[in-house]
Amino acid sequence: MSRILIVYASVGGNTKLVVDSLVDNIFAQNPEIIVECKRAELTTAEDLSSQNLIILASPTYGQGTLETQMSKFLKVLKPFVSTQKFAVIGLGDMQYYPEYLSEASGILVDFIIENKGIIVTNTLKIGAKPLPYIPKLVPRFAKSIVDNL
Repeated sequence: MSRILIVYASVGGNTKLVVDSLVDNIFAQNPEIIVECKRAELTTAEDLSSQNLIILASPTYGQGTLETQMSKFLKVLKPFVSTQKFAVIGLGDMQYYPEYLSEASGILVDFIIENKGIIVTNTLKIGAKPLPYIPKLVPRFAKSIVDNL
């Protein structure tokens, strides 16, 4: 049985909306996959070792920075990266610093690559309020996740 851990950071709730939809979509495509979601600040090293896939989800803040808790979590994650498979979700909002739109996803992808992790699918990027995009983008992303486990 496959296990997926989704580690997310969410202050305003948009990233949590996307993550909740992703869990539902993964389960709809394969109910035998165990999916656990944890906030970045509550995720420990013990949570990371028995996963088939880790999905990192973070909004972009300011001029292209990760949410603070996700940034701190990367220190916990670093020793595990080279032994794991990953997928990434990055959110942003076109109205704030459009030149840094969804930059969090790029930061996370670079971190995974630099630490010799494996990225199994294209990044899910949402550059606006996510509700209108969830029904179209999240099911496709979930399918890609399930297909690449």
